[in-house]
Amino acid sequence: MTKVTEDKTTEYLLQFCYNCEHACTCDTEEKCRECWGAQGLLDREQDETRYLLDQVHA
Repeated sequence: MTKVTEDKTTEYLLQFCYNCEHACTCDTEEKCRECWGAQGLLDREQDETRYLLDQVHA
């Protein structure tokens, strides 16, 4: 699993939790990270895809 840095936490909360039906149960940052990991949102491929999309839209 990719290490989540503090500066990415807010971005991930907005990106992954906004429409999540379980968002109300994630009341701490640790719970959010566990949820993201369980859903496979922190895989390296996701980070590479995000990086490439950021480069295209920069």
